[in-house]
Amino acid sequence: MGIAKPTVDQLNWVPDGDPTKISEPSGSKMTQGWSPNEPLPAQQENWILYSVSQWLKYFEDKTDKSAEKVVATLGTAAQVTSNDADYSDPQLAYNAAATAGGGVVRVLEGTIVGNLNANSNNGIIFLGLGIGSILQGNVTVSGNKNGFRDLTIDGNISLTGTDNLLDVAQTTADTFSNTGADRNIYRVFKGTGGTIQSNGQQSNIVVNTTPFAVTEIHNGMTLLVDTSALAITLQLPLPRKGFRVKVQDNIGNAPANPITLQRQGSQLLQGLASDFILEAAFGKKTIGADGTNYFFD
Repeated sequence: MGIAKPTVDQLNWVPDGDPTKISEPSGSKMTQGWSPNEPLPAQQENWILYSVSQWLKYFEDKTDKSAEKVVATLGTAAQVTSNDADYSDPQLAYNAAATAGGGVVRVLEGTIVGNLNANSNNGIIFLGLGIGSILQGNVTVSGNKNGFRDLTIDGNISLTGTDNLLDVAQTTADTFSNTGADRNIYRVFKGTGGTIQSNGQQSNIVVNTTPFAVTEIHNGMTLLVDTSALAITLQLPLPRKGFRVKVQDNIGNAPANPITLQRQGSQLLQGLASDFILEAAFGKKTIGADGTNYFFD
């Protein structure tokens, strides 16, 4: 943990910069310095202290306004006891960052227990040290402009706000959902479950069971459908604006075992109130949504 900010008043020497009180030493004097027992002119001493105070204020202003300003350190209870961390509760660390107007919460290595509701719009980033920085609890991101990077979330993740960024690992058994606007960007690594990516970046997953529920977790993915043994029905999710998934016959046996794209309720698919059957060998379709209905890209 960093050195605590001093509680004494900041040096603010001759703040008006009065030239009658300040005199810059000559170049040779700044190179050689003052000799022992040599009198130090008051105006030149004022210049030294004035210069130091101005630079200190400049650096403090720059660091306080930096998007990478660390405002809290989150760790285990033992790390708090050893003064390596400020908080062992994720919500308390987040609240402290919100009170500070935003900034970075540094997450140390270890398992940190507690649920978190990221409900601020101030620009708060939870920044870990890698997959060993573990938040064990459910994370709900209901605010805007939050970020989570370089850590593991051992719990369910729910995105309901907008303009949020996640680049994390997640335990395979836990759930992920994004019901916020399509401006959320996320990349979630789920063990052997593969990679989940949004904003059009794709990863692959093999589908060989039916019916198969397509969910928010598959946004941006390519579903490689194994048609070797049976026909597959893909149950589409509610058509959230910005949702997109690619479907492909991975075996080439769709003429014998077709792939059915099944709508939810009364939603239209490509303008039609009917499911779509993909029966071309190695056929592929990219399905998008506009918030009301589905369409083919």
